[in-house]
Amino acid sequence: MQLFFRIMNQILPILFWVCLILGFEEPKVALLTVVAAIIHEGGHLAFLKIKGIKRPDLRGVISGFRIRSSSMLTYTEETMLYLSGPLANICATAVFTLLCGNATELLSALNIATAISNLLPIEGYDGYGALRSIFEMRGNEFALRVLEGISSGIIFTLCILSIYFIDRFGGGYWIFGIFFFSMLNQLSKWLKNVKSED
Repeated sequence: MQLFFRIMNQILPILFWVCLILGFEEPKVALLTVVAAIIHEGGHLAFLKIKGIKRPDLRGVISGFRIRSSSMLTYTEETMLYLSGPLANICATAVFTLLCGNATELLSALNIATAISNLLPIEGYDGYGALRSIFEMRGNEFALRVLEGISSGIIFTLCILSIYFIDRFGGGYWIFGIFFFSMLNQLSKWLKNVKSED
């Protein structure tokens, strides 16, 4: 089972970007979504550069990419690393709006959507990582377990909602795939924890 998830974690990032680009009827929306994702990851990279970390680890995951520091970070620095991506999207929206006005309305909306979606407390997303760092810093094991439960609940809910939207609107299969494999990943971790307790 673990081998299956390792293989899927290698293949799914590629499928994610292909489906993302092909999943929109308008190529402009797909292109600007990729631009918003690049701005987001650029925020993480800029933070690491400011901290003087030269070789971050960039790897593909189910929902896109993850950047990790090759150096040890304090809990505060780790929290800031997670928040720097969404902050980059918000700053880019402000700059685009000030400089270009309505000409970049779609790009601004996609940047805000990228920031908000990444701040969700779902495992593998920036919001989850930032909250986990804060709870670990405080040594709050109960809050960490609650966060895992909330993450699993949101993933399950989004998986069901994506099935509804596919049925209702006839598209968005890639969104279901992301949440479905995230749900399988959560189940795999849960089963692994159950086996280790036995």
